Amino acid sequence: GGLLGVSLYTPRLVELTMPRRRVDMQADLGTLPASAGGGVPHLYLQQLPCSWGSLFLPRPWLLFRAYMQARLEGAPGPLVPRSASNGWSTSWKKFMIELSHLSGGVFLYPSFPNQSSLSTNHLEKGEHIGGKKNKLTHRPIDFTVPLLLNLSDLRQLWPPQPLDALPVRDLFTRPTRRSELYARGIEANAAHRGVWRSHAREAAAPALRL
Repeated sequence: GGLLGVSLYTPRLVELTMPRRRVDMQADLGTLPASAGGGVPHLYLQQLPCSWGSLFLPRPWLLFRAYMQARLEGAPGPLVPRSASNGWSTSWKKFMIELSHLSGGVFLYPSFPNQSSLSTNHLEKGEHIGGKKNKLTHRPIDFTVPLLLNLSDLRQLWPPQPLDALPVRDLFTRPTRRSELYARGIEANAAHRGVWRSHAREAAAPALRL
């Protein structure tokens, strides 16, 4: 699968499992061999899209808009195995998760101590946070991460590693390989008879590198 976008935010919570669970990517990635610059890797790839600060690449974004429009008009979508997103009804992220599942695509994520990130979530009340239909609890400690303000930290991202050298996590933050995600996407496309199964694979076409 190809690169679909870049996240500015490092999650502390795995939202697609029920019950939800906490995750510390620095601790998780610290079990891996040191990166080329030494120490814990500061970048990793994950299949999960981020809704709290992201850059989506042009071709995948145009494909996503067309896919979401078709889904909103009634086109059938895939069932993502064991994902809580199957029960979501009003989130665009549900459709992006479906697309990343079908394509095997991934997003580039930062990883710094205490989940310091280039964006954060202040949990402002809206349709999902504090909404009448949402019964889940949203605690600041789970979502509001500190901003990365020290430029010396950003310098640790240089020189960048090729995408193929970065750690990979699936939708549920479990270790995996890009080839395995792509194989799952092919399998999901074969099982899914929706009108977008052939188009979804195109999202993985640009094998972009940093």
